[in-house]
Amino acid sequence: MPQSMLVSVLDVFGDSAELGALLTDADGRVVTANGRLWELLEAATVNPVSPGTDVQAIFSRLSESFADPHGFLTGVESLRRARRSTSRELLTLQSGTTLERDYHPLFLDRSEEHTSELQ
Repeated sequence: MPQSMLVSVLDVFGDSAELGALLTDADGRVVTANGRLWELLEAATVNPVSPGTDVQAIFSRLSESFADPHGFLTGVESLRRARRSTSRELLTLQSGTTLERDYHPLFLDRSEEHTSELQ
């Protein structure tokens, strides 16, 4: 599926979905994210994020929302480097809310895309 088609699919169901979704390119820049992601992370101040924004900068800001900020950042980087999928990884926010993280690297048109879902 070409990147533009994936972005269109995320845009259509994005904010009405129960899942928060973030799509980045192989260089770690945001392609798109849905509003539900920011709601789940209790981080309305980060949305909207412009396409092209460095995802590490976003994760650094968002890490403070988690009970273990360092663990969140280490986990994100580990997943990205390993290029492996993970499902149902539990993450706890400062508020005590627990989220599940699913991370799935996708390969589109010979370029690597990364998508992360929270529920």
